[in-house]
Amino acid sequence: MLFAGVLAQSNNAECAKFKTGKFYYRDSTSNIVRVVRTSKLQVETNEKTGVKTKLKINWLEPCKYRLTQIWSTDKLERKNNRS
Repeated sequence: MLFAGVLAQSNNAECAKFKTGKFYYRDSTSNIVRVVRTSKLQVETNEKTGVKTKLKINWLEPCKYRLTQIWSTDKLERKNNRS
C-alpha cells in the first residue's frame, strides 16, 4: 500500500496537465471522442456521431475525479442526466 501512495504522489504534477484543456480518446467502439475540460465542466463530443455530453467534474484528489452527466444530445443517454 505504501508503494501505491508514493506512486500517486509522484504523478500529481502529471495530473495537473489534464485538469483543463482539450483532449482526445477512443471509446469502446473505437470512435474518437473530443474532450474540452474546464475546472468544473467537461464536454465530450463523439467525432463520428456528433453526440455531445456535458459532465460536471468533482475533483476528489489531485489525480482522482468523479464525473456526473448533466446533459446529452443522445436520447438514450438522457436517462443519466442529473441537475
